[in-house]
Amino acid sequence: MASLFLILVLLFFVSGLPLQEVPNAEKRYRKSQNWEGYSEYLLGTSIFFPLPPWVYALLPIFLKRTLLLEFPIYVFHPTKEDENQRQKCRDETLSPKQSRQPS
Repeated sequence: MASLFLILVLLFFVSGLPLQEVPNAEKRYRKSQNWEGYSEYLLGTSIFFPLPPWVYALLPIFLKRTLLLEFPIYVFHPTKEDENQRQKCRDETLSPKQSRQPS
């Protein structure tokens, strides 16, 4: 029983979800890699338990946090620095395209 509890703690708080969910979302946001589509995907997809997207999307937050164990540490919240990095990435993407256009 102790080993099961240890595995759950490691997955939920140490090595599994915290290392995967937030960094992926942050990378997509900062590099403007279809963030809008990815955020829609996150709204309809359970992190740990497989549920149909239409069921999951209808569940209230308190059920997601209590029954489905989706704690706030798994959610990416953009900061001002993230927004600045995203804008910089967008500017770099647009710069080469604008320089190719004839005047």
